[in-house]
Formats: sequence, C-alpha cells, structure tokens
Amino acid sequence: MMLVLFASLALAAAPAAKPFERSGDYYQARFELPRGWKACSDKAPAPNRGFRLMPARGDCTGSAAAPVVLYTEFDMSDSEADTVAADRLREDGCSGSVTASDFAGRRWNLCANADGTRIALHILRCDGDTPLLVRVQQNDAADASAGLLFQRVLQHTQLRCPKAS
Repeated sequence: MMLVLFASLALAAAPAAKPFERSGDYYQARFELPRGWKACSDKAPAPNRGFRLMPARGDCTGSAAAPVVLYTEFDMSDSEADTVAADRLREDGCSGSVTASDFAGRRWNLCANADGTRIALHILRCDGDTPLLVRVQQNDAADASAGLLFQRVLQHTQLRCPKAS
C-alpha cells in the first residue's frame, strides 16, 4: 500500500511531456518533448536556421553541440547539391554505415557512427531557389531519450518550400 502511494506521488511530481512546435519557411515541427527536455531559441536569422533541443539541466547559451539539433545550410551551390548526400555525410565525418529512409514524406540519408551518434541529411530543392541542406543530428549517444527525440524530429518535421508571394 505504501509503495503504491509513493509511486503515485512520484508520478504526480514528474514533469509532464511538453508539446513542441516550431516552424520556419522551410519546415514545421510538432511533437512531444520527452520529460526533462527543453528547446533553445537562437537569435536571428531564426526561425529558418532550425532549433536545438537540450536536457532541462543544460545551458542553452553557446551550446552548438546540443544533444539533438535540426539546422539548415542556405549557402549550398547547385554543384554541391548534385553530389550524393551520402558523399556529403562522409565529408562531414560519418564513419559508420549510410542508409536511406523516408520520414514525413521525405527521403533522408542516415549515418550511424560507431560511437552512437547519428546524422540525417536531406537536400530540399524549391523552384528557383538555391538547394537547402537540412540536417538532424544526435550528438549525445549516452542518453536514450536523445535517440528517441532524434526519431521524433525526423518523423514529425515536415519540410516544405515557401509559398510564392
């Protein structure tokens, strides 16, 4: 009886999962942040540069190596975009296997390094625009919730081209 009461109190005291929603011209993300995680806001030119996700105890200032991050590169040339994304993964330090999978209606190239870190790349082409590289990266392989969050970002982030004005 006492054990059941203690477990009920512990569950009531645990922070609930929080809805996360972030969007820019090129993406829209909606999912539940696992307990104990927060989003870090970047300065301009946000929101199109992406977002970083940190454990609640982490410091958002200057944390380029957040455990989970989605970011974009706008300065790709057409010739870079024409190379296979797997080649780009290798150039960016992928030492593990590279696979391709579909998430949220888009093809992603995935790298799983031996240390447990993962990178997913997608090259987004919008009519008349320079190709855009979208990267989701999991830097903290020791935290199982980082792996779960990496999957949620891929599954629940819609990539899109901005509407013509």
